[in-house]
Amino acid sequence: MSMKNMLRGWLGRKRSLLIAAALVLSMAVPAALASPICEGEYQEALAALAGAHLDRGSHQKIDSHVQNAWHMSSRGNKEASVHQLDVALRQLASPATKRISADVREQLLGTVGALRNCLDLEDEGLVTLAITTVYASDDGSTRPTGAGVYLRVNGQTVAQTDVNSRTNLTLPAGRIELVGVVPSTAIGSQLLDLQPGDWREVTLVLDDTKEVVEGNELVLQQRTEGILADTFDAFVLAFATNDGVQPLSGIDFIHIEHPQGGIPVRVDGLFSISSTGEMVAHDLGTLRALLRQQPNGKITILAQGYDDDGFTYANTVDFYLGRFSIEGQLVAPPSYAEIDVGGVEVAVNVLGTPVTFIRVTDAAGRFRIDNVPIGNVGFDSATFQDNRHFYGQGVIFLPGSRSVTLTMRNVVDIQNGVPPLTHSRSVSGS
Repeated sequence: MSMKNMLRGWLGRKRSLLIAAALVLSMAVPAALASPICEGEYQEALAALAGAHLDRGSHQKIDSHVQNAWHMSSRGNKEASVHQLDVALRQLASPATKRISADVREQLLGTVGALRNCLDLEDEGLVTLAITTVYASDDGSTRPTGAGVYLRVNGQTVAQTDVNSRTNLTLPAGRIELVGVVPSTAIGSQLLDLQPGDWREVTLVLDDTKEVVEGNELVLQQRTEGILADTFDAFVLAFATNDGVQPLSGIDFIHIEHPQGGIPVRVDGLFSISSTGEMVAHDLGTLRALLRQQPNGKITILAQGYDDDGFTYANTVDFYLGRFSIEGQLVAPPSYAEIDVGGVEVAVNVLGTPVTFIRVTDAAGRFRIDNVPIGNVGFDSATFQDNRHFYGQGVIFLPGSRSVTLTMRNVVDIQNGVPPLTHSRSVSGS
């Protein structure tokens, strides 16, 4: 098989995958070179060569072509870089490397071919941006930012500026939001509509007159269904990322917010940073007592901290303190004693809040909910049997743990004055 046909066959099979990989890598890999989207393919080719155990001469020749291609690409010379990899591929397919096993040869052809195809993707809709970052001044002039500005494309960090306040990015065409951030101190953004084949100079102006705070979601790891059990034995706060949590190196403050906007309760002295960068309460007894002293209803925690790179993170998390349990029972109405109360979904809502518990009854019609906040609680369940609708509904005030019996009433039962529910103090609850 000719070199041209072999390349066409292998690259044709991989073309769709490589385009998709290029678009993903363009958003995730810092752009130190002109083709940051191909960093992964470059590293894979080098790793494959290092692990192939070629003879010294063959290794040096192929490795030299791969490295030359990468450096030529960094200078924007796509045609020359692709040519270097074509030479490397021809060498791998030549009789001079016939001592290479079939598996190793296929792997090398694959990784080097992937790099070649990636560097040749400019015609598939890529755009090059030459970015300069500057600070705005009060008099309308600008001044260079220098190194260390983090550049984000559509929310993903892809590069940092060099000492000359510059960097180059190669990205897929389309509409993007370009954001530059100096941790905690400056930020600027632009919306750009990029056309395939564009090469554009972009000056990104940053405002350094206000604190810049990252708005990652604040997560209370012990919160479930919007509830924190008031008997909690751990209390861990963390700022979420797409793939986990953002490790912090320090805490600025943690507050229990006042529900009417009054003076908050400062509790950061009860917390420390764990080895994994989370904010962990180390004085649970004091924290538990302070939370129990809060008015009934929603509790809001405001936390702010910072990471090793100097980014500041701040946000709030809301929860309700769960104190009581409900032992529920669905029972048959007078109008249909044979009703099946098993497997019925019951929704229990703490009225005036977003807290809703969904449970499904067991075969005997029983359900249980723990850690319910104090307040008015509504019950809603329904089933269709014997060609009729039956509903278990009602509202009680929950000042403590309760046993609740809901009668699954039909309209006939309602007309006959059958009560919707009865309740009593729970024997097993508090």
